Amino acid sequence: MILTPNHITQLTNIAIEAATAAGKLIASYNAQDLEVNTKEGMESLSSQVVTEVDLKAQARILEILQPSIQQYDLGLLAEESEDDHSRLVKDYFWAIDPLDGTLPFTKKQSGYAVSIALINKAGTAIIGVVYNPLSETLYHASAGNGAFRNHQPWTLQATSNTLNWIMNRSFTTDPRLESTRKKVEQLAKDHNLDGVDIINHGGSVMNALWCLENAPAIYFALPKKAGGGSIWDYAATACIYKEMKGCSPLNFQHSPIHFNDPETFFMHNQGVIYVSEQEFTKSVLQVL
Repeated sequence: MILTPNHITQLTNIAIEAATAAGKLIASYNAQDLEVNTKEGMESLSSQVVTEVDLKAQARILEILQPSIQQYDLGLLAEESEDDHSRLVKDYFWAIDPLDGTLPFTKKQSGYAVSIALINKAGTAIIGVVYNPLSETLYHASAGNGAFRNHQPWTLQATSNTLNWIMNRSFTTDPRLESTRKKVEQLAKDHNLDGVDIINHGGSVMNALWCLENAPAIYFALPKKAGGGSIWDYAATACIYKEMKGCSPLNFQHSPIHFNDPETFFMHNQGVIYVSEQEFTKSVLQVL
């Protein structure tokens, strides 16, 4: 079925309810001791860490989303479940990250969030909802309806004259770090900015949103041989980003990020690029 604007509004509200409920559940664990486990086969500590809270948050989300899955015949891709490939046959599917940034969560640091996106079979996110349990901040967007922060229209505002480089934690040990740092410093110089500040303690979801919260800023994840984040890490923020800025974040093939690769739900083949200022896009692609 093809979703109407009214359907999209209804589904956006359901996703907001689910993300907020999961976020409040997560917040209730902040002061408690957690049992921390690891997943097999993941490439970095950030992607390996899983807690009981991840599982309970996902269960809460699915409890709220399940009626919509049945009513609208939607597929499902969730971080703490097996990929059943329904995303490849349904017209739309939910992509869920019940707790992105589990590592900062276990360290009681900022940078974790709940992320829910609705994606069409073509691989475009048409709904994006993110809830930050620590700050109790809700971000949401849907195709053609703009971006919102705590239900108020969200517009970009520069916060400094320094280029903020939002960096995945795993990149701090990447052999490409120093060469990339020099390129980013040159990018700042080219745009008459006073150097580079680095933010590198968040998960992928909040990193992408911090790119918009801390303008001028850039956030990217370079293509790699494996891993590289997953559909659920970037789809919701891509929708929010597009609705705020009128253009999609890009991959390193200079195209909008595609969120339904039949071969993998990982993003290593594409890489991702988010920029707060559109004029940074060409520069980032050139220097990286």
